[in-house]
Amino acid sequence: MSSYYPSFSYRSQNSFSDKGLIVTHFQSGDDGEVDTFLGMDPIYTTNAFGTMRHDYGAKYNNVATIKISVIKADGTAFSVADVRNFLKWTTGSKNISYLDLVDYIDGQMYVVASFLGRITSVYQQKLDARTIGMVIEHTSVSPWAYSSIQNARIAITQDLTANDGIITSNANSLVLNESNNTLYSNTNELSMSSDGILRIDTTSLSPMDNQSDDLDSYVFMDTTITNSTCESISIVNQTLFAESNGIDGVTTLDGLSANEVVTLSASQFITSDKPGKVFGNNFNFVWPKLIPGQNDLTVSGSGDCVVDFVYRYPIKIGDCAMDVDVNGGGCICDGYPGSPSSPNGPVTWADILDKPTTIQGYNITDAYTTTEIDKKIDSISVNVDEAELNTMLQETLK
Repeated sequence: MSSYYPSFSYRSQNSFSDKGLIVTHFQSGDDGEVDTFLGMDPIYTTNAFGTMRHDYGAKYNNVATIKISVIKADGTAFSVADVRNFLKWTTGSKNISYLDLVDYIDGQMYVVASFLGRITSVYQQKLDARTIGMVIEHTSVSPWAYSSIQNARIAITQDLTANDGIITSNANSLVLNESNNTLYSNTNELSMSSDGILRIDTTSLSPMDNQSDDLDSYVFMDTTITNSTCESISIVNQTLFAESNGIDGVTTLDGLSANEVVTLSASQFITSDKPGKVFGNNFNFVWPKLIPGQNDLTVSGSGDCVVDFVYRYPIKIGDCAMDVDVNGGGCICDGYPGSPSSPNGPVTWADILDKPTTIQGYNITDAYTTTEIDKKIDSISVNVDEAELNTMLQETLK
């Protein structure tokens, strides 16, 4: 399938901003049926047993392939060095990478969809002896596309400090309830530990959106715990916990060391930056994950730490055609007229940035400025004969 988006990113470089290339097409348009690469083959027994054959599910019968053509933005042909640099960028490494389809809104790039795989074919588009364009084909490892990188951070902070006899928290307001002479936090409970230290039972809530099109699978997250003083931490997906009737969605980790960084990967590996660290019974081996839709996660701990979540969710995308409509000869992309991908779209006055405020700012050279007009008015002298003026008024009023 073809991509019609203005640019693409691959191996940390963008085709337009870094390479000066414009997406184009040399072949005729895609008319008629186009494969979405999301067809399924049912898995079942060869022969029916009794009245029906046994169905064991289904599998996708292909993976996504993306085809993109580019020309140079300055309209010149590709030199031998240009072709070599293009091949080095696209096929210089055999490792798989994300190919991001990039659109623009209000001059800002955003990733529409990402395909994980490698560029497997590169062609030169020739015109006589010149190379006027390059064509790539990207073969994914999956029939699915993926969202742009989603991330969230939850910080647990509960330091209490005393200054001039006043106890304050770096994350919460402490309030004295005069009716019962009890000190409490506006968001969290205070408790006295067995070692006599006053602590805040910190629980942070963060909603995370998983707009996955795969309704039967979890989205696992890369989770990094940057610890300061936490001895233990709990990560609970409240939405999954409720759906599973309390048997899933809880990740617990104990025995953390000061200033330790622990990583729970989406591939279900746990690592620590402390050499020789073995988790054993200190980890319940439940990796943080999301179900389709909005998920409410809570993180609580016994000290100070920061938890970062990074994930992508799978999405279904067909022929990668843009949301394009034609309006009065102009092009409106994604409902944003006048974006870089549709420069002919109508633009309202309010959308124009850095509007001039002076005649000079508009480069108008045949108009008087305010200063010039004031000088001309000041130079005018008027002599009035009162008797003659009265006679004129009388004649006019008759």
